[in-house]
Parts: sequence; C-alpha cells; structure tokens
Amino acid sequence: MFEIYRYIEFGFLIILAFFGIFMIIGMIRYFYGSSKAGFIPKVEKEKAFFAIIIPARDESKVIQANLMSIMESDYPKDKLEIYLIVESKEDPTVEIAKKFPNVHIFYRIHLENVGKGYALDECLKYIYTNKDIYDAFIILDADNVLDKEFISGMNDAYQSGYDMGCGKRENKDWNASVTCGASALTFTIINSIQNKPKMYYDMNVLISGTGFFFKSSILKEYCGWPFHTLTEDYELTNYSIIHQLKSAYVENAIYYDEQPLKMWQSIVQRTRWIQGYFSVRRQYSKEKLKALKENRKKRSFWYQIIGGIPMICMAVTLLLYIFTSVGFGIVDLCLPEENYSMEYVVRILGLIGSIYLVFVLFTGYLFYIDRKTIRIRKWQRIKVILFHPIFMVTYVISAIRAIFVKPKWEKIEHTINVKN
Repeated sequence: MFEIYRYIEFGFLIILAFFGIFMIIGMIRYFYGSSKAGFIPKVEKEKAFFAIIIPARDESKVIQANLMSIMESDYPKDKLEIYLIVESKEDPTVEIAKKFPNVHIFYRIHLENVGKGYALDECLKYIYTNKDIYDAFIILDADNVLDKEFISGMNDAYQSGYDMGCGKRENKDWNASVTCGASALTFTIINSIQNKPKMYYDMNVLISGTGFFFKSSILKEYCGWPFHTLTEDYELTNYSIIHQLKSAYVENAIYYDEQPLKMWQSIVQRTRWIQGYFSVRRQYSKEKLKALKENRKKRSFWYQIIGGIPMICMAVTLLLYIFTSVGFGIVDLCLPEENYSMEYVVRILGLIGSIYLVFVLFTGYLFYIDRKTIRIRKWQRIKVILFHPIFMVTYVISAIRAIFVKPKWEKIEHTINVKN
C-alpha cells in the first residue's frame, strides 16, 4: 500500500513543481519590472477639473477624516468638487459633509439596486446629464484618507495621457490587529508585485476598489457606470483591456484604507471578491478572446485570461495530496500488516512546513519592499509575518463560502477615523 502511495505522492509533487516553476519564472520577470519601473513625471502647470465621488451610506464615523484630507491636499480647490452619495437625509453623514465647501450631497433614488456600482451609476448619470463639466472622476471609499499629493499624482497621470490610474493603497493602522496587517499585505502584492511591473511592461494595471481616476470621456457613451458585479473594480480593469485604454499605477499618489480587524470580516470580504472575480471572468471571457485576436498588445490579455489559474491549481493539488495521504493513512491503519501511518503524517507535515516557510519568507520580502511607507511596530511585524501564511490558507474557507453562499453585498463597518 505504501509503495502505491509513494507513486501517487510523486505525481502530486511533479504537478506542484510544474506550477511552482511557472510561478517562479513569472515572479522573477515581475521583480525585474518592479526594479525598473519609474514614477510618472510631475506636471506643474496644467490642472484637470476633478469630481471626487464618494459612496458614503452610514459612514459618519469616518467621513470627516476623508473630507479633511481632501481639503488639506496640495491641489487647487477651485479644480475640485465632491459628490457624496447617501440614501437618506437622516443619515448623520450628511450633517458632517455640509460643514465642508464644494461638497454636493447626492441622494440615491433606486434603493432596490444594492451595491456600490449602482450608487456610482445613479450619481454619474446625474452628472453627465446635468453638470458635464469635469475632465475626470476620482472614486474614493468613505474610509479613505488621502496623502497630501494624492490628487496631484492623479493629475500627473491624467496630463500624461492615461485614461485611468490608481494610487498606492496603504493601511490606516498596521498595528490594529494581525488580521488587519495580513489583509493589508494583499494590496502590497497588488501595488508592488503586480501594478508596478505592469507599468514597466506597458500592461493594464489592476484597479482595486478605490483610490482611482478615469477620464470623463471614456464612460460618456454609457452616461453612467455600467459595472454592477460584486467586484466592479475588476470589471473596470477588464473593460480597460478590451477597449485598449491606457492605465497607470501612480506610486506617489498614496491613500490610506481601512482593513477588516477580525478574521470573519475578512473572510466575508474575500468571499465577495472570489464570487465577483469568477463572475467577471465568465462575463468577459468571449470579449477578451475576440479582442486578443485583433489586438497587438497581448500581454494584458494573456495575464487576464490566465489570471490566478496556476495558484488555484497549486492549491487544489495540495489539498488533494493532503486528502489522499489521510485516506491512505486510514486504510493502512485498518490493514493487519505493519502500517506506515506515522510516515504519512511526517510527509504531510513536512510539505506543509515547507510551504509555510516559503510564505513566511515571502511575507518578510513584502515588508522589505514597502518598508518606506509601512508604519508597524517591530513585534507586530513579526506576528503578521508568522500569521500571514495562515491568513492565506483561509482563502479556502472564502472559496467554499463563495460556492454555497448566495452572492450579496455584506456591509463591513468602518471605525478607524485617522491613519496611524
């Protein structure tokens, strides 16, 4: 029985090695691009007229810090107007917003349509129809806090000819909890491992939820926001690739975002991400394949088509290996001859330990490459480094929930009012 198991184990390890080598080659390529990518040049004279749109339903705990950061930015205030989207006049967010200049309160009408995409759609329809005077729109979440140069960085990208661009997403408080710190590393990966190298290779960057701008002209034909999946940001990314829009990662446009403090909040959030990710891939698969045949700029298409398939295959292979080992161990225990149950256990633990160590080293590397902006205490950093591999494993729980839980928006309360 153990001899059969060893052949099966060897097959699993070959599959893991294949996908591992594929990912390592890709990572080396991206590390090279990350080291070569540069900043977008500053534009001193020209200033675009921005409308900042903020969905802010029941966000009275955090909206003041958001609006204060906009007011304290180095961008001319006569080139900024803010639209705050709420659902009720009784929302305490409204009274706070009225204290700030250039803030328009937009009350939603079609409350039966639940989701950020529908809120943006209603507001943009109003603007395109009644006040179509803006060069570009910046989309923020209510809990965001902007760095002083964030809007200027968006303007630099706009004036450099980009159709859209995203800033560098940082955590409001790395020391709030280990879950908060581990969750924030997701965006360190997006910032430095994905978007920065994509800029170097002239690929479309990944728009991640908030802290991005787009030219008013690119959605004017829709007179609104046509993206209504659970991950409207990933849908916008796919749209930009198919329509050959030029997108930028603006590394010096830093903004601060709140991350879930508790593990269950994070699992709920990532369940929505996974559901939205596969929904968008299904929705745009034919368009991407059609556009791939017609477009010479193929890197972005292949990246989106392949997506996270290698990592998903590795995770599935690892789970199958573990279940197979457990199954062989149970069968072996039932056999009258000498069993190798401890051998199975040692092999499983050895593989899991090796993977854990790789993730610990990778997490340490993430902290290293983002060391200039991450503000975290020494011992908290160590705890996050040790916890992050476990956090990544909980994606399995989110994936299972994504299969069995009906897709819906589940609100995550924001409470951190300042960046630390």
